[in-house]
Amino acid sequence: MQREYRKRHRRDYKRLEPLWQLLTTAVPEVVLDAREAGRDPHLRFQRRVVEIRDVLVQLSPYLPDDFGGSIPEENVHNLLVAIDLRTEAGAAPAPSSMVLPPEGPSIDDDAAPLLVLSDAVRATPAEELQL
Repeated sequence: MQREYRKRHRRDYKRLEPLWQLLTTAVPEVVLDAREAGRDPHLRFQRRVVEIRDVLVQLSPYLPDDFGGSIPEENVHNLLVAIDLRTEAGAAPAPSSMVLPPEGPSIDDDAAPLLVLSDAVRATPAEELQL
């Protein structure tokens, strides 16, 4: 069981790459020191989820209230608009909130909606993702 868990976290870590890359390019200060995670796939996966969540909270004032409820491609568009709006606002503090709430208490539950969004980012043509 532990082996399967490690394998899934390694796979999902890679699957989150497109979303993580998009978000941490826009808000690089959320990226934690990668050396602390070492090669542990659980810790690396967990940190990636946390970093994505941190950016989403910072973008939340610029996202529509129904973010996450629409089709994934619309969510990608809304993310890109939110990134632009945050940049224009100069990253000024704004009231924030949880975005894409977890589906349960585990890290896998926390990652589930992020994986769907990351898959949509991966499917988006690169020229549309240029910030």
